[in-house]
Amino acid sequence: MSNIDEQYDTVIRTLEPTQLTDDSIAEKSPTRRRLIRLGTAAIPVVATLASQPALAWHCNSASAWGSAKAGTTQSQTARNTSKQIADETWTITNWKNNTTRLSGSTPWTVLKSKYSGISASWATVTVAQLYANVSALRPIVGLDTSSMNTTLVKELLQANTTHFKSHVLVAQLNYLLLGSSGWGVCVNPANEGPTTIPQTLAQMSVATYAYPSTSAAWAKSDVVKYLESNYIAVA
Repeated sequence: MSNIDEQYDTVIRTLEPTQLTDDSIAEKSPTRRRLIRLGTAAIPVVATLASQPALAWHCNSASAWGSAKAGTTQSQTARNTSKQIADETWTITNWKNNTTRLSGSTPWTVLKSKYSGISASWATVTVAQLYANVSALRPIVGLDTSSMNTTLVKELLQANTTHFKSHVLVAQLNYLLLGSSGWGVCVNPANEGPTTIPQTLAQMSVATYAYPSTSAAWAKSDVVKYLESNYIAVA
C-alpha cells in the first residue's frame, strides 16, 4: 500500500468510524484513491471539514462556527473559510506566568505599556485592579470583579482547556492588544475597532451569544471550544 493509500485510510476511518469496516474500506478504496491521487492536498481539506482551521493562527468567524454547530447546509464551506491572524495570540499560560510565545514581548509588558494605570508588578495585580485600569474589559459571568481585591489575576487563570473564565478573560485581553491583526472575521464582524471589546466577544463572556440568532445561546463549553479551536485563547 502506498503512503497516499495509508493517508486515505486514516482519513476515512476518522470520518466514518461507525459506517466502515475493514472490508468496506477495501471495497470503496480503489475508486476513492484515484480521486485522492489527483493531489495529496485533498487530504487535509477533507480532514478539516468538521474540525478547527487547517493551519495554526487561522480563525473562523463566530457566525461560521455557529452555522456549522447548527448543521446548516452552508456550514462546512463557511467553517473552512478562515482568516490568518497576523500576530500569534498569547496563551492562558503566557498570561498566567508572563511568558511569551516563540519570540517577542511578554503580555503584561505590552498591557502595562498601553494601560499605564497598572503600576503594580504583573504578579501582584488583582482582578479588581485589572478591571479598574483596563476599562474596556467587559463583564464575565460568575466573576464579581469589584470584590476581587485580593484575588490575583495569575491565580484566577487556569491553563486548561475547559476553564471558561480564563478563556474569555484572555480572549478579551488578547483582543485589546492584538485586535488590529486580522481578527475582523473572527469575533469582530461589525469592525467595532481594536480599543473596544466587540459585541460578539462581550456576549460570549456572559454566555448569551447565539448564532443563528434564533437558536439557543451557546453553552460555556461551546464558547471555550470556539476560542480554543480558533486560536483566540488557548490553554
